[in-house]
Amino acid sequence: MQTFAAIGLRRSETRHEVVWAFMEAAHKRGLSFKALEVVGVFSMGAHELVRVRTDLTEGLSDIVKDLQPRRAVVVPNGVGYRIHLPSGREGPIPTATILAAVMPNYQRVYRGPEQEHWERQFLDVQG
Repeated sequence: MQTFAAIGLRRSETRHEVVWAFMEAAHKRGLSFKALEVVGVFSMGAHELVRVRTDLTEGLSDIVKDLQPRRAVVVPNGVGYRIHLPSGREGPIPTATILAAVMPNYQRVYRGPEQEHWERQFLDVQG
């Protein structure tokens, strides 16, 4: 089963750095998945978000707790998707926004924490 989510970009941050933030938060929580694919970027108000697809089905709400104080996060909520803003506000967003077609120029698949040496993909952004 595949899950879609979106993670907010901060000023002067790359999609690669956003994926690292997501992966690091998941790894710290002990969450395991095989892959994460970047499928596009969209804007919601003043926030620009990176759409991702992953095989992680449990624990997304835990990742929101780690990422939301610093960036907007969109996760499934059972019947649709909700955006969680850094201000603490949240609300529903159209499902079509998240499930839109994959944009070819954004498509990249990262190895997840379940894969050996997954951290090597991020040697350029690790702190």
